Amino acid sequence: MNYFFDESVIKEDSTIQNFKILSNKLLADRDYESLKYLYELEIEKKQKLPLSDQLYLSWIESLILFHKDDKKESAIKKLESVISKMSQNESYYFKFINSLSNFYSLNGNKTNSEELYNSIISQIGATPISNIDDLELLIKVRYNHCRYLWLEHKIDDAISEIVETIEICKTFNHNYLLADLYCLLGNVSEGFSEKEEVKEYFFIC
Repeated sequence: MNYFFDESVIKEDSTIQNFKILSNKLLADRDYESLKYLYELEIEKKQKLPLSDQLYLSWIESLILFHKDDKKESAIKKLESVISKMSQNESYYFKFINSLSNFYSLNGNKTNSEELYNSIISQIGATPISNIDDLELLIKVRYNHCRYLWLEHKIDDAISEIVETIEICKTFNHNYLLADLYCLLGNVSEGFSEKEEVKEYFFIC
């Protein structure tokens, strides 16, 4: 229903800006079922789109294939193809690379996942944060890597990375994924830190 009645939607006929706004909300909620529904509505329009919008829709399709349809290999191939058509200067390049890194990680390809993570961090981490999108991308990339370290039982590295990422949020006075980071810190620290300290992390989030 938000697709038709959300007041934050911008009235533009020539772009998929409306879809991008709503898809970002659904991705934040991990609501891939609703995302698939909206994606299919957008595709049915069969409108002529600029290449950047076509690539964005293909990225969304890859997320749906991976997380909703459980077609992980197809999702990886789709996203690899999308990225091959882009340059590093394009606005969504690192966002798509981050998704691919996450795909690799969740699909057991640890080497490729770590290589992409290091590539992203070395490039976006060396550039001064100039806007909210850059900051949120950096936090999202680091959050995914923190979770990967936890799942790989690299507890010391995970705790260090999470604490550093929380400090980034505090430095810029931004709450993006801050609750998720404290929750993750609590999960990672369970059985490692004092119970009262672990509880404090969950109380904060």
